[in-house]
Amino acid sequence: MRGQLSVFAWLGHIRPTEERQADTGSTDSFDELAKMAADEPWDTFSPTERGSLAVLKHYVTWTFEQCLVTESVIPSPDNQSCVFNTGLITPQHEDIYGFFQPNRQANRQDWYLAGWRVAGASQLEAYTELPQAGTYSQDSHAYVFDWDLPVTFAGRQLTPMVASLFPAALREIPLGLELALEGAVNRAIDIAKRNPGTAVPAWQPGKAELQLLLPLYLANPATPDAALVISRGDMAYRSTAIVSLADAYKAARLVTRPTAHWLNPPR
Repeated sequence: MRGQLSVFAWLGHIRPTEERQADTGSTDSFDELAKMAADEPWDTFSPTERGSLAVLKHYVTWTFEQCLVTESVIPSPDNQSCVFNTGLITPQHEDIYGFFQPNRQANRQDWYLAGWRVAGASQLEAYTELPQAGTYSQDSHAYVFDWDLPVTFAGRQLTPMVASLFPAALREIPLGLELALEGAVNRAIDIAKRNPGTAVPAWQPGKAELQLLLPLYLANPATPDAALVISRGDMAYRSTAIVSLADAYKAARLVTRPTAHWLNPPR
């Protein structure tokens, strides 16, 4: 696991992806969380990751990271446990908390992940106040697309990221790919202007930045092939990258479960 979660706490046995996909081996804390939380697709658009809980593992890792940044990992008064709000809920709409206890094993992290708890669990009775779910921006405007702002597009830098998605014949035309991508970007912007809900907020941990994702239709006008990442500045949005739908969903799920129809992974 990347990020600070595995530095902060021992996570115990983590089932290998191959076993999880084959439904063999011993279950682990991520299996338990997926079973405890309200049902949603925890796999991505990538066929190689289906059945792996890749989205859930990415979500927990970086949600915990943000809780550390916002000082939302709360110790109990006696320092015999600490908790963070996963941002997930049970089917009964109860908040789910990650619950840590001191690690008694030598040469390991100070804490270990003892499991997942909901408010009212006996282990949480020591807390007078439980932490809230983490947030990524206090500016509500950062989460929605402002159609009054222009979107700058660096075609020469972004075209190589999606060249392989275009037909071979188009790649042989000078400036063909760049012009085709420019058309796809303009279409994405037009779609977002007509329906601002098309733009999906996403969190980029490496840049600690809240961004927006727009669908790019490159080969099929009915099915997006990738997502355009745009970052908001004072006077305009800046296109910063093009990512796969699998990576787009992982980044978007950190903020909230995407509702835009174009970013719903297959079940």
